[in-house]
Amino acid sequence: MKDVVKGLNEDFANEKGMVNNCVGLSTSIDRIYKSGDKDDWPSSKNELTYAAPAISYKKCWDAIQLIEETCQAINTDQGLQPVINTINDISPAVESNTKTRTTLVIDYDSYRRRLKGLEQAYDVAKAQSKQSKMDDAKNEMLRFERKKETAYEAYQNQNTKVKGDIIAAKRQHDQLIDTLLVTTVVSQYEFYSRAAKQLEEVMATLPPAKVQQLRQKIDEKVSFNSTKKVSTETSVETVETSKSSSILGNPFGDSSKGSNASAPTSPSPPSSGHYVIALYDHVAEADDELNFKAGDKVEVLETIEGGWWKGRCKGSEGLFPVNYTKSP
Repeated sequence: MKDVVKGLNEDFANEKGMVNNCVGLSTSIDRIYKSGDKDDWPSSKNELTYAAPAISYKKCWDAIQLIEETCQAINTDQGLQPVINTINDISPAVESNTKTRTTLVIDYDSYRRRLKGLEQAYDVAKAQSKQSKMDDAKNEMLRFERKKETAYEAYQNQNTKVKGDIIAAKRQHDQLIDTLLVTTVVSQYEFYSRAAKQLEEVMATLPPAKVQQLRQKIDEKVSFNSTKKVSTETSVETVETSKSSSILGNPFGDSSKGSNASAPTSPSPPSSGHYVIALYDHVAEADDELNFKAGDKVEVLETIEGGWWKGRCKGSEGLFPVNYTKSP
């Protein structure tokens, strides 16, 4: 919607610029007729014969400028400004809710990756017949399974809210654009029809034969260009491919719970001793996890399967979710 408003503002400015150019032209012509261009032709007789039409032309465009300002003010107040106000009201909430949903996706993915790592640790302990490590891994697996389920439920709720917000915003958008179309067409019609009446009064003061001659040339040229355009146009068949919006899909890649979507990407595994930058705050929920804030520099001590690496930050060591970080 912001792009729509930007484009409309530019179009309104262009239309106003056209009127200002015509006002400037009429002012220059009026000045020439009043001064007789004595500075450029000091020794020549003034033989300009259309002084009265020149004055009328200047007054005409002064009046047209007022008409344009009035019509544009009505169009802005009744059509464009409601769009701007709605965008300012809706956008912050939609963007905030969407950001929250993205964070929940990252939380879910981090728990899923940690659970995978614990499952692997359990399998290793089982293969080595180390019962205590198996029990520890199993307890952690249960804890992170609950975390994953909670994160998924939170995402579903947030996603429903985001979809509702976007659908409501789209409905308002369509209503406002419909209103904007009506106000724009009516405002432009009133501007051009009233401007034409002003110019017709000036036309009445010009030589009829010359006016008719120019009108005929314009008619011929417009007709020729229209015919040329039709003859050179080629028919192009376009096929629109429907694409599922990412806002409606399931970002977890679980086909049993919705449509597939790619999971957040993680930084490429660096060798031990390299650094990554924290994208989000991470609050340790277990003794072996690492605390850090968004923007912190985390030294990678060990890359581990399952989406969790071991790192050091501000003197502390522990595990952290890889997708909370990025490569520098």
